[in-house]
Amino acid sequence: MWQVALRQIGDPGPVSVSCRSLADGTSPLGEVAALMTFAGTEEPLRLFVLLTASGQIASLRVLGPDEVAPW
Repeated sequence: MWQVALRQIGDPGPVSVSCRSLADGTSPLGEVAALMTFAGTEEPLRLFVLLTASGQIASLRVLGPDEVAPW
């Protein structure tokens, strides 16, 4: 699945990562959300990753082109 997603972006470009603490009382203490954007010549690939306080991935999903990060 990952290889298919990478082929859709075309030639790879820069990767950016934006992280936010979720210490808002709606999630377990210490969880961090990350938005990873993989640029490409065709279209970007955007991933929303939810990390536990221990660094394990709790959730991972691909965001659509017009979908905003859920924070």
